[in-house]
Amino acid sequence: NPYHPETQVVKINFDATYDHNQLRSTSRLVARNNRGEVLASKLIFSTEAPSLFAAEARACFQAVGIGLTMGVKKIEVERDALTIIKKCQSTAIDKLEIGVYIRDIQQCKSDFQSIRF
Repeated sequence: NPYHPETQVVKINFDATYDHNQLRSTSRLVARNNRGEVLASKLIFSTEAPSLFAAEARACFQAVGIGLTMGVKKIEVERDALTIIKKCQSTAIDKLEIGVYIRDIQQCKSDFQSIRF
């Protein structure tokens, strides 16, 4: 069964770790097809993370970005960071430190036929 980015739903999992002493974070992204096969994976190191909350929001934005880069039209973004996921589902303007990431994610939504958090 060949991979068809225009019709297939791709599940993208993300996770973030945070080192508060060094103000650094690491994002892990894994994109899988409907059979669970890994289509892409990425590890991103950042030196500009003010908090774990911000690191998780950035990782969520990076997960959406990997979907765009792959040319996928339907994605499902997964993580256990419930607050981040709820804010991505909302259309409200977020004034927290993660607001810039949430706005970027919301702006990318129109680039997909379907995006689920």
